[in-house]
Amino acid sequence: MVASVIFLLGSILTAAAKDMGLLIAGRTIQGFGGGGIMVLVNITVSDIVTMRERGKYLSAVGATWAISSAIGPIIGGAFATNASWRWCFIINIPIGLIAMVIIWYFLHLHSPKIGVMEGLKQVDWLGSAFAVGGTTLFLVGIDSGGVTESWDSPFVLSCLIIGSAMLVALIFIEWKVTANPIMPPRVFGHRTALASYVICFLHAQTFIAGAFYLPLFFQSALGKTPLMSGVFNLPFVFMLSVSSMGTGIVIAKTGNYRPVMRIGLVFMVAGAGSLVDWDRTSSIAKIILFQVIVGFGLGPSFQSPLIAIHSTIQPTDIAVATSAFAFIRNLACAIGVSVGNVIFANEFNRKIPSIVQYLSPETIQLISGNGGASSTGAVSRLPADERIPIQDAYASSLSVMWWYFVGISAVALLFSLLVGKHTLSTKLESVQPAKARKKSKGKENGNDAVAVDEKNGRVQVANDVV
Repeated sequence: MVASVIFLLGSILTAAAKDMGLLIAGRTIQGFGGGGIMVLVNITVSDIVTMRERGKYLSAVGATWAISSAIGPIIGGAFATNASWRWCFIINIPIGLIAMVIIWYFLHLHSPKIGVMEGLKQVDWLGSAFAVGGTTLFLVGIDSGGVTESWDSPFVLSCLIIGSAMLVALIFIEWKVTANPIMPPRVFGHRTALASYVICFLHAQTFIAGAFYLPLFFQSALGKTPLMSGVFNLPFVFMLSVSSMGTGIVIAKTGNYRPVMRIGLVFMVAGAGSLVDWDRTSSIAKIILFQVIVGFGLGPSFQSPLIAIHSTIQPTDIAVATSAFAFIRNLACAIGVSVGNVIFANEFNRKIPSIVQYLSPETIQLISGNGGASSTGAVSRLPADERIPIQDAYASSLSVMWWYFVGISAVALLFSLLVGKHTLSTKLESVQPAKARKKSKGKENGNDAVAVDEKNGRVQVANDVV
Protein backbone atom coordinates (compact mmCIF):
# COMPACT_ATOMS: atom_id res chain seq x y z
CA MET A 1 0.00 0.00 0.00
CA VAL A 2 2.82 2.42 0.86
CA ALA A 3 4.51 1.74 -2.50
CA SER A 4 1.20 2.39 -4.29
CA VAL A 5 0.74 5.70 -2.47
CA ILE A 6 4.28 6.78 -3.37
CA PHE A 7 3.73 5.83 -7.01
CA LEU A 8 0.45 7.75 -7.08
CA LEU A 9 2.02 10.85 -5.53
CA GLY A 10 4.85 10.69 -8.09
CA SER A 11 2.31 10.46 -10.93
CA ILE A 12 0.39 13.48 -9.63
CA LEU A 13 3.56 15.52 -9.21
CA THR A 14 4.79 14.61 -12.69
CA ALA A 15 1.46 15.37 -14.34
CA ALA A 16 1.42 18.81 -12.70
CA ALA A 17 5.07 19.61 -13.43
CA LYS A 18 5.77 23.11 -14.73
CA ASP A 19 9.51 22.72 -15.30
CA MET A 20 12.13 20.01 -15.87
CA GLY A 21 13.28 19.95 -12.24
CA LEU A 22 9.79 19.14 -10.97
CA LEU A 23 9.33 16.59 -13.75
CA ILE A 24 12.52 14.78 -12.79
CA ALA A 25 11.56 14.85 -9.09
CA GLY A 26 8.13 13.42 -9.87
CA ARG A 27 9.57 10.68 -12.04
CA THR A 28 12.07 9.79 -9.33
CA ILE A 29 9.30 9.43 -6.75
CA GLN A 30 7.19 7.48 -9.23
CA GLY A 31 10.06 5.11 -9.97
CA PHE A 32 10.67 4.58 -6.25
CA GLY A 33 7.05 3.53 -5.74
CA GLY A 34 6.84 1.52 -8.96
CA GLY A 35 9.95 -0.44 -8.09
CA GLY A 36 8.47 -1.33 -4.72
CA ILE A 37 5.21 -2.48 -6.32
CA MET A 38 6.95 -4.80 -8.81
CA VAL A 39 9.13 -6.45 -6.18
CA LEU A 40 6.47 -6.76 -3.48
CA VAL A 41 3.95 -8.38 -5.83
CA ASN A 42 6.37 -11.22 -6.59
CA ILE A 43 7.37 -11.54 -2.93
CA THR A 44 3.73 -11.68 -1.83
CA VAL A 45 2.86 -14.38 -4.37
CA SER A 46 5.93 -16.36 -3.33
CA ASP A 47 4.92 -16.12 0.33
CA ILE A 48 1.34 -17.36 -0.04
CA VAL A 49 1.61 -19.93 -2.84
CA THR A 50 3.57 -23.18 -2.90
CA MET A 51 6.54 -23.45 -5.23
CA ARG A 52 4.80 -26.04 -7.40
CA GLU A 53 1.83 -23.73 -8.06
CA ARG A 54 3.84 -20.52 -8.00
CA GLY A 55 4.50 -20.58 -11.73
CA LYS A 56 0.85 -19.97 -12.61
CA TYR A 57 0.62 -16.86 -10.51
CA LEU A 58 4.07 -15.45 -11.24
CA SER A 59 3.49 -16.02 -14.95
CA ALA A 60 0.27 -14.01 -14.73
CA VAL A 61 2.24 -11.22 -13.04
CA GLY A 62 4.98 -11.49 -15.67
CA ALA A 63 2.47 -11.41 -18.51
CA THR A 64 0.84 -8.31 -17.04
CA TRP A 65 4.22 -6.60 -16.72
CA ALA A 66 5.20 -7.62 -20.25
CA ILE A 67 1.96 -6.42 -21.83
CA SER A 68 2.14 -3.13 -19.94
CA SER A 69 5.75 -2.58 -20.97
CA ALA A 70 4.89 -3.31 -24.59
CA ILE A 71 1.76 -1.21 -24.96
CA GLY A 72 2.63 1.55 -22.46
CA PRO A 73 4.96 3.43 -24.83
CA ILE A 74 2.36 3.16 -27.58
CA ILE A 75 -0.40 4.60 -25.41
CA GLY A 76 1.98 7.28 -24.22
CA GLY A 77 2.85 8.17 -27.81
CA ALA A 78 -0.82 8.39 -28.71
CA PHE A 79 -1.47 10.69 -25.75
CA ALA A 80 1.50 12.89 -26.61
CA THR A 81 0.44 13.11 -30.25
CA ASN A 82 -3.31 13.58 -29.88
CA ALA A 83 -3.78 15.08 -26.41
CA SER A 84 -1.00 16.05 -23.99
CA TRP A 85 2.02 14.29 -22.53
CA ARG A 86 0.51 14.95 -19.10
CA TRP A 87 -2.10 12.28 -19.80
CA CYS A 88 0.70 9.70 -19.73
CA PHE A 89 0.75 10.30 -15.97
CA ILE A 90 -2.84 11.38 -15.31
CA ILE A 91 -4.03 7.94 -16.45
CA ASN A 92 -2.13 6.40 -13.53
CA ILE A 93 -4.28 8.25 -10.99
CA PRO A 94 -7.65 6.46 -11.43
CA ILE A 95 -5.92 3.12 -12.02
CA GLY A 96 -3.80 3.63 -8.91
CA LEU A 97 -6.82 4.52 -6.78
CA ILE A 98 -8.69 1.41 -7.94
CA ALA A 99 -5.65 -0.76 -7.18
CA MET A 100 -5.35 0.74 -3.68
CA VAL A 101 -9.01 0.03 -2.93
CA ILE A 102 -8.56 -3.58 -4.05
CA ILE A 103 -5.42 -3.96 -1.90
CA TRP A 104 -7.17 -2.46 1.13
CA TYR A 105 -10.18 -4.77 0.94
CA PHE A 106 -8.72 -8.03 -0.34
CA LEU A 107 -5.04 -8.27 0.63
CA HIS A 108 -4.77 -9.07 4.33
CA LEU A 109 -1.25 -10.12 5.28
CA HIS A 110 0.55 -10.68 8.53
CA SER A 111 3.35 -8.13 8.94
CA PRO A 112 6.10 -8.17 11.57
CA LYS A 113 5.76 -5.39 14.12
CA ILE A 114 9.00 -3.43 14.29
CA GLY A 115 9.63 0.21 15.06
CA VAL A 116 10.45 2.78 12.41
CA MET A 117 13.96 3.36 13.71
CA GLU A 118 14.63 -0.37 13.93
CA GLY A 119 13.42 -0.80 10.39
CA LEU A 120 15.64 2.04 9.14
CA LYS A 121 18.64 0.48 10.85
CA GLN A 122 18.08 -2.75 8.93
CA VAL A 123 18.19 -1.02 5.54
CA ASP A 124 21.39 -1.51 3.57
CA TRP A 125 21.95 2.19 2.91
CA LEU A 126 25.55 1.81 1.78
CA GLY A 127 24.78 -0.99 -0.66
CA SER A 128 21.73 0.87 -1.99
CA ALA A 129 23.79 4.03 -2.56
CA PHE A 130 26.49 2.16 -4.48
CA ALA A 131 23.89 0.21 -6.48
CA VAL A 132 21.96 3.33 -7.52
CA GLY A 133 25.02 5.51 -8.08
CA GLY A 134 27.02 2.91 -9.99
CA THR A 135 24.09 1.88 -12.16
CA THR A 136 23.15 5.48 -12.99
CA LEU A 137 26.69 6.51 -13.94
CA PHE A 138 27.28 3.37 -16.00
CA LEU A 139 24.01 3.78 -17.93
CA VAL A 140 24.61 7.48 -18.59
CA GLY A 141 28.03 6.60 -20.00
CA ILE A 142 26.64 3.88 -22.27
CA ASP A 143 23.73 6.04 -23.41
CA SER A 144 25.96 9.01 -24.25
CA GLY A 145 28.89 7.22 -25.87
CA GLY A 146 28.98 7.62 -29.62
CA VAL A 147 25.67 9.51 -29.65
CA THR A 148 25.88 12.84 -27.81
CA GLU A 149 29.54 12.41 -26.77
CA SER A 150 32.48 10.54 -28.27
CA TRP A 151 33.51 7.32 -26.54
CA ASP A 152 36.87 8.79 -25.54
CA SER A 153 35.41 12.00 -24.10
CA PRO A 154 36.21 12.72 -20.43
CA PHE A 155 32.51 12.68 -19.56
CA VAL A 156 31.80 9.23 -21.00
CA LEU A 157 35.03 7.71 -19.66
CA SER A 158 34.41 9.14 -16.19
CA CYS A 159 30.86 7.77 -16.08
CA LEU A 160 31.91 4.32 -17.28
CA ILE A 161 34.99 4.02 -15.05
CA ILE A 162 33.43 5.39 -11.86
CA GLY A 163 30.16 3.55 -12.43
CA SER A 164 31.93 0.24 -13.03
CA ALA A 165 34.15 0.77 -9.98
CA MET A 166 31.09 1.44 -7.79
CA LEU A 167 29.39 -1.74 -9.03
CA VAL A 168 32.51 -3.77 -8.32
CA ALA A 169 32.72 -2.16 -4.87
CA LEU A 170 29.08 -3.11 -4.36
CA ILE A 171 30.03 -6.79 -4.58
CA PHE A 172 32.60 -6.36 -1.80
CA ILE A 173 30.17 -4.32 0.33
CA GLU A 174 27.46 -6.96 0.05
CA TRP A 175 29.96 -9.72 0.77
CA LYS A 176 31.98 -8.29 3.65
CA VAL A 177 30.65 -4.99 4.98
CA THR A 178 26.88 -4.71 5.42
CA ALA A 179 24.95 -6.77 7.95
CA ASN A 180 21.70 -6.95 5.94
CA PRO A 181 22.74 -6.84 2.28
CA ILE A 182 20.18 -6.06 -0.40
CA MET A 183 21.74 -8.83 -2.52
CA PRO A 184 23.44 -11.33 -0.20
CA PRO A 185 26.08 -13.40 -2.02
CA ARG A 186 24.52 -16.64 -0.79
CA VAL A 187 21.55 -16.26 -3.18
CA PHE A 188 24.05 -16.44 -6.07
CA GLY A 189 25.97 -19.38 -4.62
CA HIS A 190 24.18 -22.24 -6.38
CA ARG A 191 24.97 -22.97 -10.04
CA THR A 192 21.30 -23.08 -10.97
CA ALA A 193 20.61 -19.76 -9.25
CA LEU A 194 23.60 -18.03 -10.83
CA ALA A 195 22.73 -19.32 -14.31
CA SER A 196 19.12 -18.22 -13.81
CA TYR A 197 20.18 -14.69 -12.85
CA VAL A 198 22.31 -14.50 -16.00
CA ILE A 199 19.36 -15.71 -18.09
CA CYS A 200 17.18 -13.05 -16.45
CA PHE A 201 19.75 -10.37 -17.32
CA LEU A 202 20.02 -11.41 -20.98
CA HIS A 203 16.32 -12.17 -21.47
CA ALA A 204 15.26 -8.78 -20.09
CA GLN A 205 17.47 -7.00 -22.61
CA THR A 206 15.93 -8.87 -25.52
CA PHE A 207 12.40 -8.34 -24.20
CA ILE A 208 12.79 -4.59 -23.77
CA ALA A 209 14.33 -4.40 -27.24
CA GLY A 210 11.17 -5.98 -28.63
CA ALA A 211 8.92 -3.67 -26.62
CA PHE A 212 10.90 -0.55 -27.56
CA TYR A 213 12.38 -1.14 -31.02
CA LEU A 214 9.54 -3.00 -32.75
CA PRO A 215 7.32 0.11 -32.53
CA LEU A 216 10.32 2.19 -33.62
CA PHE A 217 10.64 0.02 -36.73
CA PHE A 218 6.97 0.47 -37.55
CA GLN A 219 7.19 4.24 -37.12
CA SER A 220 10.57 4.79 -38.78
CA ALA A 221 10.89 2.20 -41.55
CA LEU A 222 7.16 1.82 -42.33
CA GLY A 223 6.07 5.38 -41.53
CA LYS A 224 3.23 4.39 -39.21
CA THR A 225 1.75 6.64 -36.55
CA PRO A 226 2.27 5.79 -32.86
CA LEU A 227 -1.29 4.47 -32.68
CA MET A 228 -0.91 2.26 -35.77
CA SER A 229 2.44 0.99 -34.56
CA GLY A 230 0.56 -0.25 -31.50
CA VAL A 231 -1.84 -2.12 -33.76
CA PHE A 232 1.07 -3.64 -35.69
CA ASN A 233 2.65 -4.67 -32.38
CA LEU A 234 -0.37 -6.69 -31.22
CA PRO A 235 0.92 -10.11 -32.44
CA PHE A 236 4.02 -9.67 -30.28
CA VAL A 237 2.03 -8.64 -27.21
CA PHE A 238 -0.59 -11.37 -27.66
CA MET A 239 1.88 -14.23 -28.10
CA LEU A 240 4.01 -12.91 -25.24
CA SER A 241 1.09 -13.08 -22.82
CA VAL A 242 -0.15 -16.46 -24.08
CA SER A 243 3.26 -18.14 -23.82
CA SER A 244 3.93 -16.61 -20.39
CA MET A 245 0.61 -17.84 -18.99
CA GLY A 246 0.99 -21.22 -20.65
CA THR A 247 4.43 -21.63 -19.10
CA GLY A 248 3.04 -21.20 -15.60
CA ILE A 249 0.36 -23.83 -16.22
CA VAL A 250 2.89 -26.31 -17.64
CA ILE A 251 5.26 -25.85 -14.69
CA ALA A 252 2.40 -26.31 -12.21
CA LYS A 253 1.27 -29.50 -13.96
CA THR A 254 4.70 -31.08 -14.52
CA GLY A 255 6.83 -29.59 -11.76
CA ASN A 256 9.62 -29.11 -14.32
CA TYR A 257 10.78 -25.66 -15.41
CA ARG A 258 13.78 -26.58 -17.57
CA PRO A 259 12.05 -27.77 -20.78
CA VAL A 260 9.84 -24.70 -21.14
CA MET A 261 12.75 -22.41 -20.33
CA ARG A 262 15.00 -23.96 -22.96
CA ILE A 263 12.30 -24.21 -25.62
CA GLY A 264 11.49 -20.56 -25.04
CA LEU A 265 15.13 -19.52 -25.36
CA VAL A 266 15.47 -21.46 -28.64
CA PHE A 267 12.54 -19.49 -30.04
CA MET A 268 13.95 -16.28 -28.57
CA VAL A 269 17.17 -16.78 -30.55
CA ALA A 270 15.19 -17.65 -33.68
CA GLY A 271 12.84 -14.71 -33.20
CA ALA A 272 15.60 -12.15 -32.68
CA GLY A 273 17.40 -13.59 -35.71
CA SER A 274 14.29 -13.34 -37.87
CA LEU A 275 13.93 -9.62 -37.08
CA VAL A 276 17.28 -9.04 -38.79
CA ASP A 277 15.50 -9.81 -42.07
CA TRP A 278 12.90 -7.05 -41.78
CA ASP A 279 13.12 -4.12 -44.20
CA ARG A 280 10.92 -1.34 -45.54
CA THR A 281 9.18 -3.68 -47.99
CA SER A 282 8.47 -6.56 -45.56
CA SER A 283 5.00 -8.03 -46.01
CA ILE A 284 2.31 -8.02 -43.34
CA ALA A 285 2.58 -11.82 -43.14
CA LYS A 286 6.31 -11.64 -42.40
CA ILE A 287 5.77 -8.90 -39.80
CA ILE A 288 3.11 -10.94 -37.99
CA LEU A 289 4.95 -14.29 -38.20
CA PHE A 290 8.27 -12.99 -36.89
CA GLN A 291 6.56 -11.22 -33.99
CA VAL A 292 4.75 -14.43 -33.10
CA ILE A 293 8.08 -16.29 -33.01
CA VAL A 294 9.89 -13.78 -30.82
CA GLY A 295 6.86 -13.28 -28.54
CA PHE A 296 6.49 -17.04 -28.06
CA GLY A 297 10.18 -17.28 -27.21
CA LEU A 298 10.22 -14.44 -24.69
CA GLY A 299 7.18 -15.50 -22.65
CA PRO A 300 8.54 -18.61 -20.87
CA SER A 301 11.56 -16.88 -19.35
CA PHE A 302 9.72 -14.16 -17.49
CA GLN A 303 9.25 -16.28 -14.39
CA SER A 304 10.79 -19.73 -14.99
CA PRO A 305 14.28 -18.45 -13.97
CA LEU A 306 12.79 -17.05 -10.75
CA ILE A 307 11.14 -20.38 -9.95
CA ALA A 308 14.47 -22.11 -10.59
CA ILE A 309 16.13 -19.70 -8.13
CA HIS A 310 13.45 -20.30 -5.50
CA SER A 311 14.02 -24.04 -5.75
CA THR A 312 17.65 -23.64 -4.63
CA ILE A 313 17.34 -21.25 -1.67
CA GLN A 314 16.00 -21.26 1.86
CA PRO A 315 12.46 -19.86 2.36
CA THR A 316 13.91 -17.04 4.45
CA ASP A 317 15.90 -15.84 1.42
CA ILE A 318 12.96 -15.67 -0.99
CA ALA A 319 12.41 -11.95 -0.45
CA VAL A 320 16.03 -10.90 -1.06
CA ALA A 321 16.42 -13.35 -3.96
CA THR A 322 13.28 -12.00 -5.60
CA SER A 323 14.44 -8.41 -5.02
CA ALA A 324 17.80 -9.23 -6.61
CA PHE A 325 15.96 -10.77 -9.58
CA ALA A 326 13.88 -7.60 -10.00
CA PHE A 327 16.96 -5.37 -9.71
CA ILE A 328 18.84 -7.36 -12.34
CA ARG A 329 15.83 -7.32 -14.66
CA ASN A 330 15.35 -3.56 -14.36
CA LEU A 331 19.05 -2.94 -14.82
CA ALA A 332 19.07 -5.18 -17.89
CA CYS A 333 16.07 -3.36 -19.38
CA ALA A 334 17.89 -0.04 -19.04
CA ILE A 335 21.07 -1.51 -20.54
CA GLY A 336 19.10 -3.13 -23.39
CA VAL A 337 17.52 0.16 -24.43
CA SER A 338 20.81 2.06 -24.08
CA VAL A 339 22.96 -0.45 -25.97
CA GLY A 340 20.31 -0.83 -28.67
CA ASN A 341 20.11 2.94 -29.08
CA VAL A 342 23.89 3.28 -29.28
CA ILE A 343 24.13 0.61 -32.00
CA PHE A 344 21.15 1.99 -33.93
CA ALA A 345 22.19 5.65 -33.70
CA ASN A 346 25.82 5.02 -34.63
CA GLU A 347 24.84 2.77 -37.55
CA PHE A 348 22.27 5.28 -38.79
CA ASN A 349 24.76 8.15 -38.59
CA ARG A 350 27.23 6.07 -40.63
CA LYS A 351 24.63 5.63 -43.35
CA ILE A 352 23.76 9.31 -43.69
CA PRO A 353 26.71 10.14 -46.00
CA SER A 354 25.51 7.51 -48.48
CA ILE A 355 22.05 9.09 -48.79
CA VAL A 356 22.83 12.82 -48.57
CA GLN A 357 22.58 13.13 -52.34
CA TYR A 358 18.83 12.51 -52.04
CA LEU A 359 18.25 14.90 -49.15
CA SER A 360 17.83 18.63 -48.72
CA PRO A 361 20.06 20.48 -46.22
CA GLU A 362 17.09 20.89 -43.87
CA THR A 363 16.39 17.15 -43.91
CA ILE A 364 20.05 16.32 -43.28
CA GLN A 365 20.03 18.57 -40.23
CA LEU A 366 16.76 16.99 -39.07
CA ILE A 367 18.11 13.44 -38.97
CA SER A 368 21.75 14.10 -38.02
CA GLY A 369 23.28 13.54 -34.58
CA ASN A 370 20.82 12.04 -32.14
CA GLY A 371 17.79 13.20 -34.11
CA GLY A 372 17.24 10.08 -36.19
CA ALA A 373 15.02 8.17 -33.77
CA SER A 374 13.13 11.29 -32.68
CA SER A 375 12.34 12.49 -36.21
CA THR A 376 10.31 9.56 -37.48
CA GLY A 377 7.08 11.56 -37.63
CA ALA A 378 8.68 14.34 -39.66
CA VAL A 379 10.39 11.83 -41.96
CA SER A 380 7.07 10.10 -42.72
CA ARG A 381 5.76 13.41 -44.11
CA LEU A 382 8.67 13.98 -46.49
CA PRO A 383 8.34 13.51 -50.26
CA ALA A 384 8.92 9.93 -51.40
CA ASP A 385 12.30 10.66 -53.02
CA GLU A 386 13.63 11.83 -49.63
CA ARG A 387 11.58 9.57 -47.35
CA ILE A 388 12.40 6.18 -48.91
CA PRO A 389 16.23 6.39 -48.58
CA ILE A 390 15.87 7.45 -44.95
CA GLN A 391 13.41 4.64 -44.20
CA ASP A 392 15.77 2.14 -45.80
CA ALA A 393 18.56 3.49 -43.58
CA TYR A 394 16.31 3.14 -40.54
CA ALA A 395 15.49 -0.49 -41.37
CA SER A 396 19.09 -1.39 -42.16
CA SER A 397 20.36 0.18 -38.93
CA LEU A 398 17.80 -1.70 -36.85
CA SER A 399 18.81 -4.94 -38.57
CA VAL A 400 22.40 -4.42 -37.45
CA MET A 401 21.18 -3.70 -33.93
CA TRP A 402 19.23 -6.97 -33.77
CA TRP A 403 22.44 -8.98 -34.21
CA TYR A 404 23.46 -7.89 -30.70
CA PHE A 405 20.25 -9.34 -29.28
CA VAL A 406 20.69 -12.53 -31.30
CA GLY A 407 24.09 -12.93 -29.64
CA ILE A 408 22.93 -12.41 -26.06
CA SER A 409 19.91 -14.65 -26.66
CA ALA A 410 22.27 -17.43 -27.77
CA VAL A 411 24.35 -16.89 -24.62
CA ALA A 412 21.18 -17.17 -22.51
CA LEU A 413 20.38 -20.47 -24.22
CA LEU A 414 23.85 -21.78 -23.36
CA PHE A 415 23.44 -20.75 -19.72
CA SER A 416 20.14 -22.63 -19.56
CA LEU A 417 22.18 -25.82 -19.90
CA LEU A 418 23.65 -25.04 -16.46
CA VAL A 419 20.23 -24.89 -14.83
CA GLY A 420 19.68 -28.06 -12.84
CA LYS A 421 16.51 -29.94 -12.05
CA HIS A 422 15.18 -29.38 -8.54
CA THR A 423 12.02 -30.50 -6.81
CA LEU A 424 9.25 -27.92 -6.65
CA SER A 425 7.82 -28.44 -3.19
CA THR A 426 4.09 -28.74 -2.57
CA LYS A 427 4.62 -27.65 1.04
CA LEU A 428 4.41 -24.03 2.03
CA GLU A 429 6.34 -22.31 4.79
CA SER A 430 4.90 -18.87 5.31
CA VAL A 431 4.14 -16.13 7.80
CA GLN A 432 0.61 -15.92 6.41
CA PRO A 433 -1.29 -18.51 8.49
CA ALA A 434 -4.89 -17.29 8.20
CA LYS A 435 -6.14 -19.62 5.49
CA ALA A 436 -4.19 -22.55 6.87
CA ARG A 437 -5.87 -22.15 10.24
CA LYS A 438 -9.25 -21.95 8.56
CA LYS A 439 -8.53 -25.13 6.62
CA SER A 440 -7.37 -26.94 9.75
CA LYS A 441 -10.65 -26.19 11.52
CA GLY A 442 -12.59 -27.80 8.71
CA LYS A 443 -10.44 -30.97 8.81
CA GLU A 444 -10.15 -31.95 12.43
CA ASN A 445 -9.43 -35.57 11.62
CA GLY A 446 -8.06 -35.18 8.08
CA ASN A 447 -4.70 -36.30 6.77
CA ASP A 448 -3.64 -32.93 5.41
CA ALA A 449 -0.84 -31.69 7.62
CA VAL A 450 -1.23 -28.11 8.78
CA ALA A 451 1.40 -27.08 11.29
CA VAL A 452 1.14 -23.62 12.80
CA ASP A 453 3.85 -22.14 14.97
CA GLU A 454 1.88 -19.65 17.05
CA LYS A 455 4.99 -18.20 18.66
CA ASN A 456 6.77 -17.31 15.44
CA GLY A 457 3.66 -16.81 13.32
CA ARG A 458 4.77 -19.36 10.70
CA VAL A 459 2.83 -22.14 9.03
CA GLN A 460 3.74 -25.15 6.97
CA VAL A 461 0.99 -26.70 4.89
CA ALA A 462 1.13 -29.95 2.93
CA ASN A 463 -1.28 -28.75 0.24
CA ASP A 464 -0.71 -27.26 -3.17
CA VAL A 465 -2.06 -23.78 -2.47
CA VAL A 466 -2.70 -21.83 0.69
